[in-house]
Amino acid sequence: MNEFEEIKDFGTKKTGMKVPNHYFDDFTARMDSLIDQEENSTQNEINDEEKVKKISFKSTIVKVKPFLYLAAMYIALFICFKFFIKETDHSQVIVQNEQLVEEQYIIEDAMYASINDYDIIEYLYANAE
Repeated sequence: MNEFEEIKDFGTKKTGMKVPNHYFDDFTARMDSLIDQEENSTQNEINDEEKVKKISFKSTIVKVKPFLYLAAMYIALFICFKFFIKETDHSQVIVQNEQLVEEQYIIEDAMYASINDYDIIEYLYANAE
């Protein structure tokens, strides 16, 4: 059987399904009542949404509270570290390093000033053996 014949015999074939008796007699009345129920339910949903909007501020605060507490904790920790932990003054460290280098140069200059050419030649001759 081709498609054309199937379409032609569509309404006449026995499919095993039936429409109940007098189903379409009061169909419009039932449809109107269903539409009215739907309109009433949408109106109730709109009223419910207005109630939800009034309650939503409280529910928002409840949801945000843990994050506010967490932020406050981090701020408190930051303040504690800022006050209780002393920062090293890098300028003092640099000055101390410069003083050590100057002392090292002074010591080297004093050491080289006490050594003459004869002492250097004698040192080299002694280590060459």
